[in-house]
Parts: sequence; structure tokens; C-alpha cells
Amino acid sequence: MNAPDLDHVITTAEGEREVHRALEWYPWVVMKLVTGDQSFVVSEFVLGSEYKADFIVADCFSGGWELHFIELEPPNLSPFNRKGDYAPRLNHAVGQIRKWKLFEERHDKRPYLMDQLGRAITTKDLTWADGREPSDTAGGKITNPESIVVFNYHVIMGRRSHLSSELLTRKAGLIKTDLCELITYDRVLEEAVRQADDFSYRGTVRQPRTPLRAS
Repeated sequence: MNAPDLDHVITTAEGEREVHRALEWYPWVVMKLVTGDQSFVVSEFVLGSEYKADFIVADCFSGGWELHFIELEPPNLSPFNRKGDYAPRLNHAVGQIRKWKLFEERHDKRPYLMDQLGRAITTKDLTWADGREPSDTAGGKITNPESIVVFNYHVIMGRRSHLSSELLTRKAGLIKTDLCELITYDRVLEEAVRQADDFSYRGTVRQPRTPLRAS
């Protein structure tokens, strides 16, 4: 199976599910939207029945990890209503992020989170898929309880055409008001175009939804 045409999917999609499936074929695009070139990308990271991220990007540094939780919402819907308030789907995404933030504050849950993330990277990573236990740049295991972990949150929704200059300011303000970044699908497509001309980006190293090995 070949990778779908991302531009066509984003332009024609009426929901986020088919966009999600398409982006699984472009993990380097997902990665570069939020961090650098040496990260892991996992689709559908789940903890129990309540916590789920459409993508999580895990980037390491010496002695710690920077985690990026990404929520996908439809490209054809504006993030804001006519009054400039959050549209229902953006409200839903921000609500999901608030749940993750509450979980983040439970320091007693940190070992469980990092253990499950390590397992997910080992079996489901879309960028390297080498099956090795992930470690930071100093060689520390992802489960090291002394590691520093930094949490970041992102919502991908809508198109720039949905946003007036006033709403662009409102969009930018989410990083202060809700501690999350709102990204439009135009930025996704721009990154995909940039990578299409750069052979250092390999796409997914295996067909999405095919675990490297059994959990």
C-alpha cells in the first residue's frame, strides 16, 4: 500500500479520522511540526480508558525527555465561532488536554506513564522502528525516575482561511491561556512540501498499524 496524497486527504476530509490515518504515513511531518529530527512518533497513545493522544512525539535530551501530545480535529471546521469563542471541537480538544495536564501533575503516575510510553515506542514507533528500548542522549533509560520530563500540548485544526487577523491573535494566545499550541493544517501541508524535496526524510519505515513486534 502506498502513502495517501496528504493534500487531497486534508482538502476533502470532513473529519479527523481519515487525516489521522494519512498522517501515520508521514511521521516526519508530525515530528517536525513540534520538535527536531531525532524524535520518536507514536500514533494513538493510550493510558487506560480515559487518556488518549492521537499522536505523541518523544524527544530526548541529556537527562530527560520532552513529550508532545497532539490532538487532531477536522481540517474543514473553524476552531472558533463567529463570536470568537472556542468552537465545540476545539473545546473538546482543550478538554482532552486538560485531562492530560491533570495526569501530568500526578507525580505518582509518572513511572506508569513513562513505562507505557517506552513500551509504545519499542513496538509502535513510526520513525526509527528499531525495537530498542529508548534512551536519552546521556544513555539514561526512559523509565529512569530521576529523568526530567517536560510536557507540551498541541491541537491541529482548521485552515488559515478560517481565521481573521483578530482570530489569528486569539489562536496565538492559546499558548498562554490554555498552555497549548493551535496549529492549522496549512502548516502541516507546508512541512510536507518542504520534506518532499529533502531525501533525508524517509516517510514511515514500515506500514502504519503493523507493530514491530508483539507487545
